[in-house]
Formats: sequence, C-alpha cells, structure tokens
Amino acid sequence: MIGKVVRDTARDRLGQVMGRVGPRYQLRPINGGREWETTPGDIEALDEATRCDRCTKIKTARAKAHREGRRGTVYGLTVVLSRHLRTEHS
Repeated sequence: MIGKVVRDTARDRLGQVMGRVGPRYQLRPINGGREWETTPGDIEALDEATRCDRCTKIKTARAKAHREGRRGTVYGLTVVLSRHLRTEHS
C-alpha cells in the first residue's frame, strides 16, 4: 500500500500513502505538502479507470518530451502538471 495513490473518502482528497503507524495511514497530497492521517476504512484504492485523465495526458506528453530531449517542453509541462495538481487535487 505504501507509495500508492488513494482517495481518503472521509475528506474526499487524493493522497499518496507514505506510511502506517498502528492502525492509521499517513497520506501526503500528490503535489506535496502536509501529511494527514486516516483510518484503513476511509481509504479507497484507485484503479486505472478512476485516475485523472488530465494527469495522465500531461505525464505522457512530458515523458515523450523528455525522451526526445526537449528540456523546455519538459519544464513547461512540469509547471502545468504542478498547477493542475494544486488546483484539482489538493
């Protein structure tokens, strides 16, 4: 479970599982930030169908630009992804 992106159903937030202490999981926002705790009953695993299409498109374009050595495009898409994560997933 550690490293997976999940939905905290109690807070309706997406987060990456960073660890577990006792019965509680520590989640961190996808774009970084302050961790929070939640219980296993409030965690919903995300499958490919529930992932954000916009995130996938940006990441795919960024990976292609990286493979092609287009540093400026990689930088620009990193900024776009960061803004998207902050506005849509925080």
